[in-house]
Amino acid sequence: MAANLIARRLAIAACVVAIVASACWSVNDTTTVQGSSVAIISATLSVDEMRFLLNLTACGVDLNPTVDEDDSQVVVTVLGAPDPLGRECDENVIVELGSPFGERRLVDGSTGTAVTVSNPPPEQRAPWPYDRTRFDEAAYLQALEEMVTCIEQDPLVDAWIDQWLDWKWYFYEVRPDENGDINEGPLFNDCREQILEPLG
Repeated sequence: MAANLIARRLAIAACVVAIVASACWSVNDTTTVQGSSVAIISATLSVDEMRFLLNLTACGVDLNPTVDEDDSQVVVTVLGAPDPLGRECDENVIVELGSPFGERRLVDGSTGTAVTVSNPPPEQRAPWPYDRTRFDEAAYLQALEEMVTCIEQDPLVDAWIDQWLDWKWYFYEVRPDENGDINEGPLFNDCREQILEPLG
């Protein structure tokens, strides 16, 4: 059965912030999906086993994953397009499952081969992006909302909150200015220092 999924392209060439990495990309870095398949390099399973972080052989493209699940396996097929500049790089997408992964196997629909799933125990995973001795999850989500509002003071920025592997995070797109340049500007650092750094 086809599962409902949320997939967002997360560029490896991401902007590094004070706490964790936030993905960013520009509209003129993407191409339209043409329907060719994209191979899965690796897969990391979330702690609740409801989503994968897939690393893919793609560069500067829109990605369109589909998921087919049954009792024995999860087949993920990702459609994309070759990089028009011929670059060699990779990108990430988050794919949501309809039910916990459990003991099933993950199959790359583009090749028909099984994909090794990385599922480190919670204590070995990246820490939560806030100090849980001082803040609860509601305060963290409120800070993300404030971060989105703050960086969207730049009229060339669109920002939103979405699911990362084990927690939510903020993502954004920067449009080119009148000269065709793409710049974050000092606003980003100011917002991070005022809103996100105190969480750590």
